[in-house]
Amino acid sequence: MVVGTGRKVRTIRAFEIDNMDAFEFNKPINPSGGLAAKMDLLATGRGNRLAKIYQDLNDDGKFSKKELIYKGKCRQPFEEDELIDFNGDIKLKKSMHMCSWLMLKNPDQLAACTMEFIPTVHDLTLFDASGEEFKFDAVGQFADPHIVIACPPRS
Repeated sequence: MVVGTGRKVRTIRAFEIDNMDAFEFNKPINPSGGLAAKMDLLATGRGNRLAKIYQDLNDDGKFSKKELIYKGKCRQPFEEDELIDFNGDIKLKKSMHMCSWLMLKNPDQLAACTMEFIPTVHDLTLFDASGEEFKFDAVGQFADPHIVIACPPRS
């Protein structure tokens, strides 16, 4: 039996990537899985950028919808095609309850957990070649419903 309490933060990084090609993270987002990854940067109708990151979790050399590890929208809108041809570094953080981490790491064992509430939170930052930083807010299944992000009013 494994025992878990507190928060576990998993930070993975990739350096000098080109979003047109597959790349490798320094470690998998989950305890097991491959390092190969792919990123899609899409433009939304309002000028924002949507990032989807896939990691080859089963080491089969393919990226499927089941291997989506992050989906998020950039905090600031763009007027140009700034991130379409992205070259730079990626930092993805996943913060979760230690018990969730232990259950992923040891699926065959029972886990004793504390009752404290620690939400699973994803945080993505892209650093382009010039050093500019782009932060993304998780959306969809990667957004925590308990965390409310204040947005400026529309003009």
